[in-house]
Amino acid sequence: MSGIRIARLSTWTLGVLLLTQVFLLDVSAQNIYKTVDEQGNVIYTDRPPENVPVETVAGLDISRTDSAGITSRNEESRQQAAADNAAAKIRAGQEAADASEQAELNEKRKANCAEANRRVTKYSEARRLYRDTGDGEREYLDDAEVDAERSDAIRSASEWCD
Repeated sequence: MSGIRIARLSTWTLGVLLLTQVFLLDVSAQNIYKTVDEQGNVIYTDRPPENVPVETVAGLDISRTDSAGITSRNEESRQQAAADNAAAKIRAGQEAADASEQAELNEKRKANCAEANRRVTKYSEARRLYRDTGDGEREYLDDAEVDAERSDAIRSASEWCD
């Protein structure tokens, strides 16, 4: 016997298929409305009935995903992160240079402090101070000049050593 066989579907299966079909076709609904009929039954629908008070339960913003926009925002974020990393490396390099420069200044200050302290000690212990005249001769300082040189040495030591 040739013929077409028609499969029999149960009522439950048919209901599930029909309900699935409704949901698949009506994905574009934007709002869900709530009304109450004369008997007090609550009714939810995607289409507001006319001449009946309606309450909007949920406003849905259904739209397609903007793949190009997402890609663009991701690229902007990646570029910003790369720029932030580059700036951090520059700051780290500058901080290292600043630290190196500070260490160099500290060494210079330490050396100048030692020289100033040596000069204070020398001027304090010496009985007589002199300066070279340039032709191999010495010019001895009088008491006022010695006091001025000692004061200058002490001032210099306090500048470099504090």
